[in-house]
Amino acid sequence: MDKGERGEDGMKTFRDPVHNIIQFDKVEERLLLDLIDAPEFQRLHHIKQLGFSFLTYPGAEHTRFSHSLGVVHLMKRFLDKIIRETRGEARRYAEELKERRLLALAAALLHDIGHGPFSHALEKTTHLRHEHWTIAIILGNTMIHQILETYRTGFAQEVADVIQRTHSSRAVVKLLSSQLDVDRMDYLLRDAQMTGAGYGRFDLEWLIHTLRIGEMDGEVQVGLDREKGLSIAEDFIMARYYMFVHVYLHKTTRSAELMIEKIFERAVELEKKGEMVLPEELSKLLSKREAS
Repeated sequence: MDKGERGEDGMKTFRDPVHNIIQFDKVEERLLLDLIDAPEFQRLHHIKQLGFSFLTYPGAEHTRFSHSLGVVHLMKRFLDKIIRETRGEARRYAEELKERRLLALAAALLHDIGHGPFSHALEKTTHLRHEHWTIAIILGNTMIHQILETYRTGFAQEVADVIQRTHSSRAVVKLLSSQLDVDRMDYLLRDAQMTGAGYGRFDLEWLIHTLRIGEMDGEVQVGLDREKGLSIAEDFIMARYYMFVHVYLHKTTRSAELMIEKIFERAVELEKKGEMVLPEELSKLLSKREAS
């Protein structure tokens, strides 16, 4: 993915290997452009989406930056599809999502901003998941926080609530985090494309066409049309299954992650014994393992 072309109107267009063109071309999306330009988000250019998977799949060099743009792009498409619905129960959710459109887009853009290097190996070492750092960035003394609060006081907390799945708008929460969400759809398609493994591909256009939102057992759910969406639902489930078997849990990738975990654990032991001096920031990070 290129770094974006800024047009005369000050908005950006990104060329993307998965979605072709990703655009931020509306006045209300200027907030998203400011967030993209923030140093905390630009940092994602240097964080690989699949960690050590490049050892097995040389093409797996794509980043959390490109994935995050893909997720916000899919969120736009999901919102546009649902907002067009005017029948029955769907109409209520259409109005709710239209009102909270920018909240959903901001949360989609920032959902992975807390990811660090070495994929999930560092999470296992520190016992702190990336969501912890995501919320710390959104609510802390950061440029991201300043941009969100400039838009509206309390907006940073709203975005954090969506990512933590505690926000009152269950429709927004479920579009970002559920069994059928924009995050999973982008990473399956992107990871399949960049690794060259075809397992993660599915018919995105038909999935969006059959997309539905409603209530089941008192809880908002994102689903597919019962008649038209059955085959694509099966494809999506099997795509995710095969990507886990052949890519995400590949023995070479898991071995590399385990070696990094052991390196960090040994570094902590040696520092305690006074046999190693770690860089201050790394020492602080690894010390959180003891406090957790």
